[in-house]
Amino acid sequence: MIWQGKELPAANYNIIGASGEEEVLIFLIRHFLQIKEIERRKHALSEVHALVLKHVAKDKETIQRHSEFYSACLQHIGNDAELAKALIPLFYVTIHYQFAYLDMVAWYDNRAILVEVKSTQSPRNNSFKLSASEINEARQHENYMLVRVTPTSVLMMGNPIFSISEDLKRIKRDNYIIQPHGYTFEFLDQNSIVNA
Repeated sequence: MIWQGKELPAANYNIIGASGEEEVLIFLIRHFLQIKEIERRKHALSEVHALVLKHVAKDKETIQRHSEFYSACLQHIGNDAELAKALIPLFYVTIHYQFAYLDMVAWYDNRAILVEVKSTQSPRNNSFKLSASEINEARQHENYMLVRVTPTSVLMMGNPIFSISEDLKRIKRDNYIIQPHGYTFEFLDQNSIVNA
């Protein structure tokens, strides 16, 4: 269980270990709850639900399950405490699919986004791995967001891959193909983690 209770943890909630996904989930739920107009909330939920169906829900059973999560959110649209709880299964994809190519689908920066969280337990670790499927999703979708979580910071990186996607594509020649199967993302200057 990720979270139990009537309210989200306090804003100064400390994360121990590699629970960066949960920290980002709480942040994104709080961010969503800042939308006060019911119609804007409905619109945002509709966009998130459509993105979930497009990228995650492929079979009838999965579509039904995610539609129920969406309906629960609509049912509690005006009650922040209940809506926060209902958003967890809607936003948090990896709670349902351990090997999904993304961690969350959420609302951020006035649009539905695909979220990949990269966590570390060391604040000095300035690199992380990206799988081939993560690279491919980032290349194809401008609304793909990388989030770097360390014990001291959460960095919403946006999608640095999208603008350089042409440099990352597979190379095909007459007798061979070179295809990327993963990359290491490394900040060149530790201070750039804060300034990126």
